[in-house]
Amino acid sequence: MIFKKNKGEAFSQEEIDELIKQFKYKEAYKLLLDSKDTLKTNDPIFYFYFIGLKYLVEKKFWNEKDELPAAEYLKKYQFSGQNELTLGIYIYLNNKDEKYIMDILDNFEIFGLYDDILKLLDEKFKTSQAPEILNKYGFTYWQKKEYKFALQSFKKSLVMNDDPIVFNSMALLYNDLGDQTLAEKYFKEGLKLFPDNFTLLSNYAVLLFNLGLFDKSNKVVKKIKEKGLGMSFLHSGLGKILTPEYEIDLENELKREPKNNSLVLEIGKYLLRRGELEKLVTFLNDEMKKGNESPKIYSLLAYAHYYKYDFKSADIAVSKGLTKFKDNITLLITLVSLNIHRGNLRTIPDTLKKIKEVDPMYIEALFNVAMLLEGSDMFRKAKMFYEWYLEVSDSESTKQVAQWHLDVIYSKLQITKKEDKDEKYF
Repeated sequence: MIFKKNKGEAFSQEEIDELIKQFKYKEAYKLLLDSKDTLKTNDPIFYFYFIGLKYLVEKKFWNEKDELPAAEYLKKYQFSGQNELTLGIYIYLNNKDEKYIMDILDNFEIFGLYDDILKLLDEKFKTSQAPEILNKYGFTYWQKKEYKFALQSFKKSLVMNDDPIVFNSMALLYNDLGDQTLAEKYFKEGLKLFPDNFTLLSNYAVLLFNLGLFDKSNKVVKKIKEKGLGMSFLHSGLGKILTPEYEIDLENELKREPKNNSLVLEIGKYLLRRGELEKLVTFLNDEMKKGNESPKIYSLLAYAHYYKYDFKSADIAVSKGLTKFKDNITLLITLVSLNIHRGNLRTIPDTLKKIKEVDPMYIEALFNVAMLLEGSDMFRKAKMFYEWYLEVSDSESTKQVAQWHLDVIYSKLQITKKEDKDEKYF
């Protein structure tokens, strides 16, 4: 598509795409700014790009009163990996209805705009005690390595609501600060309330392994395997490390078959089992530059970043994968999994709806997962899956059964509900 600047010079859609891919935001923004008035009539997608780039370049929110089909474009491009575009769409929608403010904050996180997140949080939620807001403060300060403020935010959040992700974050923060005693304390506290939480169990196993407590680490890993929690290959090699000769054999095979994605995956999983995350990230990035790309490779790269606590890079890996392999089920499920582990539960229903469009079978599997969790007395997690299923499924008969199970779980959780223990955390 060719666009005309107001001054007469033409530019193409491909030119804009290329500038954005190269992160030349100022140049792309200038082209769109010169042609702003014609973008709405030619193709609104580039008007939304203009809105997103306006913020990235000028740090100013668009606030005009145009009427464009933003919701339609959001549905189409939400999982495209075109982050500059989705930022523009969310800013446009938020100008009409401020319920999209958290989506803007999530997009800021993808771009590493942590100061901007704090500024917007202070403007909108300065006095809020809502756990979701306190957690956003905590994660943002954590990324900025302002650990004191991060810990304060997470502690306030725990007073308001027991959350396994917050226990996990507190433990990891203390581990970053070199205080493994407090790190272990918060893992144990979290596991008392959430004994089957995969994120707590897996990271606790890593802590024990790094402390040289291999027997204890293996016991935790054994529990993960017995419960069938998480993805099967994550941390499966803790305490049972394969020999370096295995890696050499695989690398020799890859030299003979340099375009074999299966070998790239196998080497990647081996490095993950050994806990060599830096080496794994470097290896996968090098192989992808050579053209060895697949949804599973992008997924593995995202998890490698996640287990390095580099959440921004994990998000980018999934976004790039979805750009290359549009609506791929593996990557969409990876997105759901990462958001569960990080506690970004608000975003999950939209991802599940996208999964339903691609393959409804996966949505019906949510009901089976919920049943298994309920049968294992993991009521809080079962409640979460039943609620998601009710929101996205089209099967009315199964939804009735799910609602009955959910009512039973509500009753059980009400009976076992504990009072907040403020003093315990301070």
